[in-house]
Amino acid sequence: MVSLSVVIPFYNAERWLRTPIESVLAQDHPAEIIAVDDGSTDGSVAIAGSFGDRVKVVRQANAGVAAARNAGLAVAGGDYVLFLDADDYFDGPLLRGVAEAADRDRPDLIFSPGAGETPRRRYVHQHTAKWPGMDRIAIATDVAGGHTTPVNAQAWRRDYLLGIGGHRAEVRMREDSELLLRALMSGAKFAFNREGLAIWVVRPREQSQHKRRDERALATTQAWHREHVATLPIRQHPALLDAYARRSYGVAGVAFEEGYRALGREALAFARECGLTGHPGSRAHRLLASATGLERKIRFARSWRALRRAVGLAKKPPRRVRPEA
Repeated sequence: MVSLSVVIPFYNAERWLRTPIESVLAQDHPAEIIAVDDGSTDGSVAIAGSFGDRVKVVRQANAGVAAARNAGLAVAGGDYVLFLDADDYFDGPLLRGVAEAADRDRPDLIFSPGAGETPRRRYVHQHTAKWPGMDRIAIATDVAGGHTTPVNAQAWRRDYLLGIGGHRAEVRMREDSELLLRALMSGAKFAFNREGLAIWVVRPREQSQHKRRDERALATTQAWHREHVATLPIRQHPALLDAYARRSYGVAGVAFEEGYRALGREALAFARECGLTGHPGSRAHRLLASATGLERKIRFARSWRALRRAVGLAKKPPRRVRPEA
């Protein structure tokens, strides 16, 4: 049977790090565990080291999660490698299912079932649950449109992943989607494991939202959108091209919101190059953006919110959480 490695990158994750490590150790199929410290300043390294020789600890200066994953990949000894973020975990016999799927088909990539988890509930990713009945282009279109699978639900044949260059270290947002799209559109052979669950723990929005609004993160995301369309066979597939266009439109909106005007204009122009017409979104957004243009509409919305805050009208009721069924 094939051998497996699980790479766990972490940065200041002392609150959570035991959970992913213990979830791998509890699996009924063995795996090499590689914990990659991305320049932590808290007690994370001591926690990783407390597992002794059951966990190989690799340390590097802070360079981002993509670079940390690549550092783990470089020293992994398994035939297949999984990446498990420091606050996520495996549930059920996922690694055994991955090993069995690898033995059957020797694919480049194996997808496992994934689920999100909040403090109130767990939910299966409905889009990715349909992937076993879909072809490569349909899956790529889902991913490009934002309906992707957790990174810990993907097992990569190590030699294949090394051959395509691993994660792109400069990408700081949607780095797992970039890799997945690059592989799918380069002809990666994939298979499915139906055992276990890869759990993505959904943290409060404020812990992740800052990354999505950082100018460098937005710029590198827009750069790989453009590069993919230029170098991969994406223009041959209209629905896939439209998904890239809509994501670039989204980058433009956030860029304008944050005041990155040149980036917003570049992203919007690219969306138009890809054939996007009109303005995706709510009816009100479509009407206003069509009348004024996206950039002016965003500026107007920012001014309106600032005015509401100034007169004390900006408070919103607490967000309701749907009860579990």
